[in-house]
Amino acid sequence: MSVPVGNRIQSTAKFLASLVAMVSGITKNFTAKMSLTVGGVVMTQAAILAKLAGIQGMFDAVTKAKNAAAAAVKAKDDGLQDARQFLADLRKAIEAQFGSASPLLPDFGIPLPKPHKSPSAAEKATSTGLRMQTRKAHGIMGKKQRAAITVGGRPGVQLLGPDGKPMAGVETLGAPVPPAPIPGAGTTPAAGTAPAGSTAAGTPAPAQGGTPSGGTPGGSTSGQ
Repeated sequence: MSVPVGNRIQSTAKFLASLVAMVSGITKNFTAKMSLTVGGVVMTQAAILAKLAGIQGMFDAVTKAKNAAAAAVKAKDDGLQDARQFLADLRKAIEAQFGSASPLLPDFGIPLPKPHKSPSAAEKATSTGLRMQTRKAHGIMGKKQRAAITVGGRPGVQLLGPDGKPMAGVETLGAPVPPAPIPGAGTTPAAGTAPAGSTAAGTPAPAQGGTPSGGTPGGSTSGQ
């Protein structure tokens, strides 16, 4: 049956306390000529104290080992930074001695540099295609595309009510100014519409106050 760590520590402490008390009692109340039968064995005071000292020695050895281990760990932690720096400097010196691409470097635990591999034409085309697809999917434009956008105007803020409609009686903050119309945009005459200054049949319209064909000036009729 295993004993919990806490109980083991407590039991050890109690055992050591009992051990110290036993040594004190044997030394104080027994003489060298007295003997005691322990476990069926007759033992003198000296034999009993020697046995107790041996038991105490086991714990002393563990305590010394723990102290030595703690000191070794501390020494390692204190010198680790200097050790790493020395190892890095030594590596640089070896590379300078044999060359940064020498086949002897792996013997010192130094990996060789990986050869540079240029992408093939197919790999470049695939990479370019993927970049273009990504730009198109995210709506990313280049410098020339952004420079071609010439929409004018000024942004504004319109306050909306809970129903999503503009709030009545509330002044618009920074009213937006629509962009200027593009010259020539949306002025193409519809099919069958005569240009300004001409009749539907294509005959130029008479000047204001002119004489119509077959009539008299000023719109008067003949026979007056």
